[in-house]
Amino acid sequence: AVAEGKVAVTTPDLGGNSLQTILLPTQALTYSAAKGLATMHSFDMDEVLGWKDGKLVFKNASFQSVRKRIEDWYGVEIRMEYTGSLEQGFSATYQRQTLEQVMEGIAFSFGFKYQINNRYA
Repeated sequence: AVAEGKVAVTTPDLGGNSLQTILLPTQALTYSAAKGLATMHSFDMDEVLGWKDGKLVFKNASFQSVRKRIEDWYGVEIRMEYTGSLEQGFSATYQRQTLEQVMEGIAFSFGFKYQINNRYA
């Protein structure tokens, strides 16, 4: 993913040849070694690189995706007792928010209650 400038990426194909792709800002490249295929696509700068500015961004995300990002972002483990479906899309941007502030918004949007246990200073 390129934030600024230009990046040249060289990828091999299955025939042993190389393909060079030039990426510009807001462009990214995904490469599959198994298929020998490189795919260029655009991305949302805040969603992918917002972490550098303390932004946690969700765009139409499933609950499982939101859960994983929160666990990684805050270094916590989320355990659930709820067994229903929480797969509706979730969109929000949090900038330099505490875990409690983020969980309040997510709990309200998905309609569940939560508690934070074993919090150490």
